[in-house]
Amino acid sequence: MSLRNIRWLFAAALFVALTVQSCGEGVVEIENVSYEPRISIEGFLVPGKPVSGIRLFRNFKLNQDLRQQTPLLDPLKTTATITDEGSGVVYPLSYHTPANLLNIGDYYYEYTGNDLTIEYGGSYTLDVRTEIDNTPVQARSTTTVPLSGFKIAGVNYDSLRYRQQINGELVNFVLDIDRSPGTTYYLASIQSLTDDYEKFVSFSPFGKMSREEFEKDKERFTYNTFWIQNTPEDAGRSIMNLFWFEFHFYSRYRIIVYAADKNYREFMQTYSRVQEIDGNFHEARFNIEGQGIGVFGSVIADTVYLTVTE
Repeated sequence: MSLRNIRWLFAAALFVALTVQSCGEGVVEIENVSYEPRISIEGFLVPGKPVSGIRLFRNFKLNQDLRQQTPLLDPLKTTATITDEGSGVVYPLSYHTPANLLNIGDYYYEYTGNDLTIEYGGSYTLDVRTEIDNTPVQARSTTTVPLSGFKIAGVNYDSLRYRQQINGELVNFVLDIDRSPGTTYYLASIQSLTDDYEKFVSFSPFGKMSREEFEKDKERFTYNTFWIQNTPEDAGRSIMNLFWFEFHFYSRYRIIVYAADKNYREFMQTYSRVQEIDGNFHEARFNIEGQGIGVFGSVIADTVYLTVTE
């Protein structure tokens, strides 16, 4: 399953977390008086899947030259473990180094054994200990995996023309989802499987674009997200309307819907709302103890494919 767009949103929240809090008029002072070394965490557990892709990085002072720094933690000074809170067993994670050393996103931690199974409804704690700027730091976070029951039950149309009307009414793609008991937040990742300029919708809300303008923003047209929240907590069925402003290509689309745990829900609900009415800034909701920022959560995923034609 793809979590690429989730990583993009995580990067936006990380920038906010590195910003110094201000007050009054909402002016961000670019100073380092409150800088503290922190572990940046990005990791998700999926029931029945191996523990992998746990990305651990570090933060920086705002005036540091990142061309002379690495965001990676020193693996010789870093330990990461997953604890199964049900059994109390602690599982040490291994460091994965990619074949292409320049691909930062492919440095991650994983569990390489076969004796750890992520269960529906289970609780798991990530514990990270490392050293940043000669300072020992530690972060830990616990996620409880959603209960079984979630799936995409159906979709009203497999294919539609862009902004198609039926009987004079504009129609959208609508997903029926079966809810996971206790889960009230469901996020859809909408990915166009075509990102060619020739297939870009010329009368999209963004208007006619030159190829150069398109290339600069291509990723935000290719990947989109939409969520519903505050659904009933019991098992049952809900709908997700996918609106046309989330589709920017004549293309086949992969739609992944995630039933998300509390950690991921609260992160997504707060990462873009970090300024109070009086101008004060605050961090997103990370649910990480110690010197950590980011998100460690769990999801159940299901996938459907749709097509938008001219």
